[in-house]
Amino acid sequence: MQSPYIAKEVLTADTPVFLFDCTMADGSLQRWSSQTIQISGHQYDGRVIKHNLFEAQVASDTQIGGSPKLSFELANADSHFSEIEQQTGFKGARLIVSSLFVSTATGAATTDAIVVFRGLVNPPEQITESTFRLSAMNRMSMQRTQLPEVSVQRLCPWRFPTTASQRAEAATDTPENKYSFFYRCGYSADQTDGVGNLNAGAPYTSCSHTRADCVAHGMFTRLE
Repeated sequence: MQSPYIAKEVLTADTPVFLFDCTMADGSLQRWSSQTIQISGHQYDGRVIKHNLFEAQVASDTQIGGSPKLSFELANADSHFSEIEQQTGFKGARLIVSSLFVSTATGAATTDAIVVFRGLVNPPEQITESTFRLSAMNRMSMQRTQLPEVSVQRLCPWRFPTTASQRAEAATDTPENKYSFFYRCGYSADQTDGVGNLNAGAPYTSCSHTRADCVAHGMFTRLE
């Protein structure tokens, strides 16, 4: 088939389409596009509502390895992506975006596909009732990872579990609990196999997020 570089110069070119191939952490593969289309025997769901690929390509002139960051929104009215985030998580997934031209009359590809972006997906930026916003950093970008994950600071950033149900979420790493706001703190002294100290036989119900309180609760020296 014709090269996209030649096809884009034609006066009446076909419709440009981007194909998103996302390999999740568990090895499963998600395929999306701006319209439902079948390419090389693979079905691409028309989930891509918005993206900044054109803007990113302009910005990439001074970048090493192409576009530094890609942002895009996916249709999520059926909570499809919310369920994937809950079960597997998008962070660290490998994303490949390809571009090709498609005939609007037949729905068939009229050019070869070329890869325009390769990168790693970040955690969701925004989840609404109808959309799911993701971003991905170019795999060649030196700014794609923040280390350390949590900056050095005076107060603990984690939410302290104050009720028995919250401490139950903090105690185990089940798929339902490991994304809980309270799991990173982990205080669960009154739970089965829980960790932390009791206060006169009862669990602590408050925390000022200071080192002194963390030591008193028995969590300061614990390593995940």
